[in-house]
Amino acid sequence: MLEHYLTIIPDKKLTNTELKKISDNFMAAKEENKTIILNDDLIQYIQKSLLWIESINYNLEKEPGLPYYAHSIIDVENSIKLKGIFAAWKQLFENAPKKIKVLDYYVADKPEDRIEYLDRERFVTDLGNAVELLGEAIEKEEYVLYIGV
Repeated sequence: MLEHYLTIIPDKKLTNTELKKISDNFMAAKEENKTIILNDDLIQYIQKSLLWIESINYNLEKEPGLPYYAHSIIDVENSIKLKGIFAAWKQLFENAPKKIKVLDYYVADKPEDRIEYLDRERFVTDLGNAVELLGEAIEKEEYVLYIGV
């Protein structure tokens, strides 16, 4: 299963070198800071709404959304927006069936082979954890590091 990560980073003033160091040593950052995992199916499902925020890329330039395959930093202003997006999706998924039926257009040629079932409870849990982590970062005015697959 592919995973995405969010972790709080205590320093808001990062240079390219510091960002590269955090990225290269993400496993250490995960151990040192509060980190949560987001299921890839969830990120793919809500991906278009993630374009509503801006994140800071490797070159410390703002760009829309969260990079699927890379890392970025989310500042406090965009953490507030992202927390709202995640909270809205969490509320929506709380009303979904236990198994969410979707079509996977990339897997098979026959429609019946493209049906996939996603786990509502996993989505609700992941989103709840993300809302909690973002709330903590916002309260402390800290940035959040996002690592894609």
